[in-house]
Amino acid sequence: MRYFILLLFFFLIHDATCQKVNPSSLLSDALSDERIQLDTKLLQKMESYDDKLPILEKIDARTEFDRLLTSRQEFMLRTSFNSLRQRKAEYQKHQSSLQLYSTKAITRTNEILAKRVENILDWVETKEQMDFQEKYNNYLLEKEALIRNILVAGEAIDLEDLISIKEQILENQLKSNTLELKRKNNCESLKISEGTIINLDQWPSVSQILSIVNNIAPDIEKHPEIIELDAEYRYLNMDLQTEKAKSQKIVDFAQAKFTVRDDLLLRNRFSIGMGFTIPWTGSYRIKKQENLIKQEDVTNKSAIRKIEIQTEFETLKSEINSEAQSYQLWQNLSSDSTLIMLKNKIVNSGRMDPIKILELKKSTLDIETKILEHQQAIYRLYIKLLEVSGKLVERPYRNYLDWQLPLIENN
Repeated sequence: MRYFILLLFFFLIHDATCQKVNPSSLLSDALSDERIQLDTKLLQKMESYDDKLPILEKIDARTEFDRLLTSRQEFMLRTSFNSLRQRKAEYQKHQSSLQLYSTKAITRTNEILAKRVENILDWVETKEQMDFQEKYNNYLLEKEALIRNILVAGEAIDLEDLISIKEQILENQLKSNTLELKRKNNCESLKISEGTIINLDQWPSVSQILSIVNNIAPDIEKHPEIIELDAEYRYLNMDLQTEKAKSQKIVDFAQAKFTVRDDLLLRNRFSIGMGFTIPWTGSYRIKKQENLIKQEDVTNKSAIRKIEIQTEFETLKSEINSEAQSYQLWQNLSSDSTLIMLKNKIVNSGRMDPIKILELKKSTLDIETKILEHQQAIYRLYIKLLEVSGKLVERPYRNYLDWQLPLIENN
């Protein structure tokens, strides 16, 4: 009873010190990143700006003294206009500018979210490697103790085996220390305490990943990079339309003039005039060529990126299926009933050298190593495929680290 109480106390203390957190909450926290908030504030400010050109561009008031006499003076009031076409083009240019900045902000959000997914995956991989290193360390300690017992019994043994096993124990300890440091860095990246454990109850299995992957097809036109390039193209096009509207303006100005002279009748002292411009391309031709070159460059980049996305997607999908086949082969080997029964029969026969029995355990660990390597490769390729296809950051955001693919709630 006393031991039961101590054991219960141990588990209560362990649960109290080890806080659990779900991947969904970590991804949700990423969407509340300070950089995202700054981008949101910037866009709100830009949207609040007055994006409409006034009808009157400017108003000039001028005066002139003839012979430096105030009795011979001229007053003139002039105003220049913005055409309706100019005002419309400038408004559309401002709107396209907002869209461009919006896509850049979305790209930053996507990068932050993708980085958080990568950090979570790093934490999981490090934990799995640490668990394996602990198993391997137990095997090495068991082998060292067996060799020592053989030496104590006075039986002959190669001392190189003892030296070798000690070196392996030290190397394994170094690997464990490196993984421990990596785990601390993982926690810092995720902004969680070192005692926090990520809940992996809904973590997708390899078979579930394959199911997700086989049902994914990249919507290239809605890919974040393509959307940003499209927004850049629209901005360049509207910038060109604005310059064109300026070059085709007809009514330049209107003016009213009043002349103070004693020799003029009152009716001759007032005059009204207007200025017109003849539509002429002028320097607009050069600006047009520069702008069209930029548009062609953006179009070319978009076309190339579409090809690259499709190629990368197909390559990653093929690599995932290849890794999955290797993973399944090692899984089948580890769960082969005939092989397991044969190993148990040899171990229980009592005729086998104890060190040879340990080597059988080592072979099991070797198989587990291969399984772990292929499994982690599959997860890495899976996240990369989601990123390349644009699904990882597709709106609304989904948690692809949960086999049910729930939506990520933005705090």
